[in-house]
Order: sequence, then C-alpha cells, then structure tokens
Amino acid sequence: MILYHPLTDAYHNLYRNLVILQSLKSDPIESDRLLIYNYFFLFPQELRRTTLPNEYK
Repeated sequence: MILYHPLTDAYHNLYRNLVILQSLKSDPIESDRLLIYNYFFLFPQELRRTTLPNEYK
C-alpha cells in the first residue's frame, strides 16, 4: 500500500516554498525561516499549540 503525505512530496514542497516566497516579496530569507513558514503553511492547526518566549510576545 502506498501512503501519500504532502510533507514528503517534493513537488508539493516546492509549490509551498514558491507560494511563501511570492507572498513575502521582500529580501531573501534564511532557509531556517523558510522551513518554519513551510511547516506552519502545511500544518496551520499547530499555531494554536505553539508558544513563544516572553521576549518575543
């Protein structure tokens, strides 16, 4: 049985990255920041569970 998940699909990943980069329309961003944006673009429900340190609130 073949299981599909958008997280492991290279074409879906490339599409998400292009959408993120086009929506920012700013200077080049770091690869780590792009990975974080990509994760939350794929799993928006995780934003509720995410907490930031007090210095970033």
